[in-house]
Amino acid sequence: MSHESDLSSLDRPEILETVFPLAYSHLYSQAASGDSFPGAVAHFIEVEAGIRIGCGFWVREKEFPTILYFHGNGEEVGDHEWIAQYYMERGINLF
Repeated sequence: MSHESDLSSLDRPEILETVFPLAYSHLYSQAASGDSFPGAVAHFIEVEAGIRIGCGFWVREKEFPTILYFHGNGEEVGDHEWIAQYYMERGINLF
């Protein structure tokens, strides 16, 4: 019995741009100037005794949905800070 799913319907520019912004978004080059979206709150979460990870939380409105966004290994939250504006303009908070 095969457990494979046909995900080809997700292979559309508007979806790829949202799910994989660094690879597909035209907004990255425009926003990579270093300007950050206002309102980011820094959080540090202890994942193991003495080991904390830094996170950014951009809140547009408390009642809006929030996406928990994990960037790739070897990257920092600052590398992805530009994308917060993209989500917030669409009524989505980003953590």
